[in-house]
Amino acid sequence: MRIELLALAKKAIAVAIIALYSISHPGLVNAQDSELIDLGSITCKDVLIASGADRDAVILVVHAYLLGEAGQLKYDDAKLGDATDRFLDACVAKPDTQALAMMRERLKTAD
Repeated sequence: MRIELLALAKKAIAVAIIALYSISHPGLVNAQDSELIDLGSITCKDVLIASGADRDAVILVVHAYLLGEAGQLKYDDAKLGDATDRFLDACVAKPDTQALAMMRERLKTAD
């Protein structure tokens, strides 16, 4: 199970990187204007209107950023899954909120 999870995480990270460079929705990234992606500019609305793999990629990058920010190399799958569910619910209620801030708050309340 752990080996499969690690392989899935590596694949998801690769997909996240590719997706973030290929998403053309304003707010997420516009590859024609810039190669830099500002995580602080991504709103909940941007995440909600992204589809499938694009949405998963953005959520994964936000999770990874916050884990790195906290200096954590280990994570609890169930806790992240629960935080993601609460994040998406909260985003529906407040779509103009910065996605990074919303996820940070959901992870704090998951402790």
